[in-house]
Amino acid sequence: MTLEQLRVFVAVAERQHVTRAAAVLNLAQSAVSGAIAALEARHSAKLFHRVGRGVQLTDSGALFLVEARAILARAEAAELVLSELSNLQRGTLLTTEQVARDQVVIVVGIEHPWSTIDRLEPERLIETDWVLREPGSGTRSTFEAALQGFGVSPGALRIALELPSNQAVRAAVEAGLGATAISASVAAPSLEAGLLHRVGFDLPERDFHVVRHAARCQSRAADALLSMVTAPFARSRSS
Repeated sequence: MTLEQLRVFVAVAERQHVTRAAAVLNLAQSAVSGAIAALEARHSAKLFHRVGRGVQLTDSGALFLVEARAILARAEAAELVLSELSNLQRGTLLTTEQVARDQVVIVVGIEHPWSTIDRLEPERLIETDWVLREPGSGTRSTFEAALQGFGVSPGALRIALELPSNQAVRAAVEAGLGATAISASVAAPSLEAGLLHRVGFDLPERDFHVVRHAARCQSRAADALLSMVTAPFARSRSS
């Protein structure tokens, strides 16, 4: 068992899809499938159920995921120690902590043709106009990476508008100007008000992290700012 195999396993488990994991890891799909097969064969344990185009963890896989994440975390910590002991040539002043997890969703206006279908196939993504964030934004990058995992070129989309804020994108889609891929927390108010429809299409979750100085105590002001930033994600999970 290698660290690379563990990284591949965790990537597939978190995305429940071999192709999407391969795109994120910048590996061939065959290499990802081979790493999983090697783990299963070496230890005579089935880690995933193959379900349609995706995969789901078996009970054994779910237990192994906890250990795999722990091993990778310890390996990262060990590498950091060696880095900082290397004549102080490299080191770190910041620590990171995951504070929220958000789902990217596809939404359309209530008069859009996709508002009446239960499930959207990847090949239909090129059928409509799109309203998207500007190139390089986190949401846009996540969406384009997912498209490649589905075998759809981002360049094939009919992009009608590129806007600099989530709120502007949401308003344009509410007005019927096209479909968009947007944070579930941003779409939630309009979905609850019946102004948008969530299309049945699975996109990956993404993690949000806070970065802080390792040697400094966190102030009450920093705590308040963190609460304000993470509040929309908490509301989205509870709705």
